[in-house]
Amino acid sequence: IDLDDRRRFCFWITQMNSALSSSNYLCTNPGAWRRYINSKGKSFQKGYDNLLEDLQKENPKLSLVDESAFKVGENIACTPGEVVFKNELMELIQYYPETESTYNIPVVFIQPWINKYYIFDLSSYNSFVRYLLKKGFNVFITSWKNPDSQHRDVSFEDYLFDGALTAIEVARQICMSTKVHATGYCIGGTVLASLMAWLNKRYAHQENIPVVDWTLFSTLVDFSEPGDLGVFTGKPAIEAVEKLMKDDGYLDEKYISLSFCLLNSDSLIWRYVINNYLYGQKPPRSDILFWNNDGTNLPEAMCSYYLREFYLNNRLAGKNQMFLGGFSLDLGCIRQPLYNVGAQQDHISPWQQTFQTCRLVGGPVRYVLTSEGHITGIVNPPLAKSKKKYRVGDTKAIMDCDEWFSSQEDIQG
Repeated sequence: IDLDDRRRFCFWITQMNSALSSSNYLCTNPGAWRRYINSKGKSFQKGYDNLLEDLQKENPKLSLVDESAFKVGENIACTPGEVVFKNELMELIQYYPETESTYNIPVVFIQPWINKYYIFDLSSYNSFVRYLLKKGFNVFITSWKNPDSQHRDVSFEDYLFDGALTAIEVARQICMSTKVHATGYCIGGTVLASLMAWLNKRYAHQENIPVVDWTLFSTLVDFSEPGDLGVFTGKPAIEAVEKLMKDDGYLDEKYISLSFCLLNSDSLIWRYVINNYLYGQKPPRSDILFWNNDGTNLPEAMCSYYLREFYLNNRLAGKNQMFLGGFSLDLGCIRQPLYNVGAQQDHISPWQQTFQTCRLVGGPVRYVLTSEGHITGIVNPPLAKSKKKYRVGDTKAIMDCDEWFSSQEDIQG
């Protein structure tokens, strides 16, 4: 049995073990019976009502969050700003400055198009956007079109040039700046890394490149070891996904959501089965879970290319193996400084793989490792009583992730 088959076998055995846990069933969960007795049967009734409510939704699914607790623009994603540019693929939002003077070089966020734009602008206490505004930065964020059947031919190149590059150029023009600080999160970081390689091939002189430095959050560039997500990105799985997209022209967000939940099923499935149905409690009020539940579809052409060329063939990590916009890409040509952030408990972008980017690019790199997961490690505000930790330090091309880790110390906060 080869390594990929063994990984799939272990993954599904783990899913089976999680599903068969005694705590997931009414007859074998003493906590559920205790609640039944203490509530005189009301917990069972409320659990049954929760189940019916989920089944009667337009797209029936387990509720992970109290969706009625949030409304975009009112108590989540409510930092003031406006759309300053729009095309068929995305809108570019500029937030209103909160200081009398601002830095000339703006920050441009290339957001993932698997969820909505506002991950960095949730509540006031954990809004990265508001934090940057208070520090005097001009902030721009991409808000991507949620594709349907008519967008089936939208390609990865479209996201690269009509999306990421266009956002950078518009921000430069508005701020009358020659450069921007470019930032990418998850798949938004992957397209930014591709763009940085393209820009360094396109322009012979560094001064003509419109990015002064760049930042990656929980981003894979080398896809050789994608962790448990590799179960869904092998050749048979990709062929199954392509069949799913054939009729509609897009991958429905429900399949993406289910895949990510299965990667951490104890925390993102069975915990809520117990809470909602056996204990009869409402799902929690959580701005992060609300955003995570606000998914988007993926266009067929882009999704197929991304799965095959990045995950299956790992072409971006190879020298001159990926051809985009008239140039073959080489990450080693990138000379702009990189600030690379990984998360220790990340089940989507394993931190050891995010570290590989440090060894592939040609410029100086500072790596940061947070103690949390794919979302909570990044949405991680500097709170006084935070129990979270991180490690930070410059990297060298000869370093591997274990060597870097052992050379850094935990910092609280």
